[in-house]
Amino acid sequence: MAALREGLTAAALEADVRPTGGLGLDYAEVIVSLIRPGGPRLFFERITVEDVSYLVNEILVKGQVPKDKFLGAVGDL
Repeated sequence: MAALREGLTAAALEADVRPTGGLGLDYAEVIVSLIRPGGPRLFFERITVEDVSYLVNEILVKGQVPKDKFLGAVGDL
């Protein structure tokens, strides 16, 4: 979570960062869930510290949904 907070700060973005319970998908841990304003909830699997700046840049800055490590969404893409 610290890496995600640092990535958001580096991109000058504000966001709530909260830990969650398991989703029952242990094979996919660490799972990160992101919600852009007005967008669906996006889930990404097997996220490492090295992935954080890429995810922040692609999803929150560019508004793109990268297909690698994409696990699914709640809502329309």
